Amino acid sequence: MTTLTQTAILTRKVTVIGTIFIVGLVIFLFFLSFGRSVYNRLFPPPPPPGTAQFGKLPPLGLEKISTIQNSAGLKFKLETPTLKLPDLPQLVNVYPIIEPQISLFYALDRAKERVKSLGFEGEPVKIDDFTYQWVDTKLTSRNLVYNFKENSFTLHYNFLTDLDITSKKQIVEDQVPIAKASSFLNAFLKDLGVDSNKFPTKKAQRIAIKNGQLVDAISKQDTDLFRVNFFRADLEKKPVISANPKIAEVSFLVTSLNTAKKDVVDVDFVFWNVDQIHLSPYPARTALEAFEQLKSGKASVLAKPSTPIPNGEIPIRNIYLAYYDPPERPAYFQPVIVFDGDYEFRAIVPAVSDSLIGK
Repeated sequence: MTTLTQTAILTRKVTVIGTIFIVGLVIFLFFLSFGRSVYNRLFPPPPPPGTAQFGKLPPLGLEKISTIQNSAGLKFKLETPTLKLPDLPQLVNVYPIIEPQISLFYALDRAKERVKSLGFEGEPVKIDDFTYQWVDTKLTSRNLVYNFKENSFTLHYNFLTDLDITSKKQIVEDQVPIAKASSFLNAFLKDLGVDSNKFPTKKAQRIAIKNGQLVDAISKQDTDLFRVNFFRADLEKKPVISANPKIAEVSFLVTSLNTAKKDVVDVDFVFWNVDQIHLSPYPARTALEAFEQLKSGKASVLAKPSTPIPNGEIPIRNIYLAYYDPPERPAYFQPVIVFDGDYEFRAIVPAVSDSLIGK
C-alpha cells in the first residue's frame, strides 16, 4: 500500500520533471525560432511563384538627395487613431518605367520648335546628347534646360531683380495662377500626350519675398507670387509622393502679371510614364518591420519637424502605402511605407522586403 510519504515524494518528482520538461521545451522553442530567424536572414526563402519578376530592385536613390537624412537620433511614439500599426498587404505591386523611343535628329528639331513657343529663339548650348540649354536673347536672365529624351525641363528667370514682380503684390484668387500654369503646360507638351489632366490635384501656395528669400505669405496682401504644385494621380488608390512633401515634381512659380515671359517665371517638370500593364507583385515588409526601421534610424526623413518637439518624441499619426516619384529617372515605380507625424514630419521606408532590394 502506498503511504502518504511515498505519494508526496512521487508528486515532487513529477513536478520537478514536469518543470524541467517545460523549461527545456521553452528553451528549445526559443533557440529553434532564433535559429530559423538567423537562417532566413542568411538564406532568404525564394519569393512566391509569380512574384518578383524583375529580380532584385535598385535602391530608391534617396541617399543622393541632400535634403534627405535618415531617422537616426529621433524618437517616436505610435499615436495612430487605433494606437495600433495597420495591417498592410503581404504583396505590393512594382511598375516598370516606359523607356522613350526617340530619334536624336528629329527630337532636337521638335524641341527647338517647342521652346520657340516660349520665346527662346536662339541656338541652344549642348549639355549632353539629350540635354540642351536655351538662353532668352531678349531677357538674358531667363533660361530653359530641356532633356528631350525624358521630356523633363526647368525654366528659370531671375525675377528677384525685376521690379515689375518684386514691387507689386499679387492680390488674386488661387484659381488664377493654377489656370496660368495649366495653360503653360498644355501649350508646351500638348503633342506628347502629357497635359494638365494628368495631374488631378493642383494647389497654389502663396509666397512672399523677404530679404531675397522665398517664404510662406501670411495673407493675400503679403503675396508676391504663387508656387503652383501639380500632383500626380493616385496609383492603385494610393497617393504618389515626392522627395519634398511641399513641392511636387511638377511645380511652377507664377505671378499675377499678364506680361509674356513674366507670368510664369520658374518651372520644374519631371514626369515618368508608368507601365501599368506589365507590373509584378513583390513580397512586402510588415508595418512592424517598417516601424522598427524608423525607430532604428534606417528610415528616410523627407520632412523634419518644423518646430521643437516636446518630450523629444514625434507622434506618428498615420501609416500608409504610397508610391515614390523620384526626381531622377528610375527603372521602376516602387511602393513605400509612409510615416506622417506631428510638426509636419514625414519619413518613408521601402515597402518591398529587404531581401529583394539590391545594394
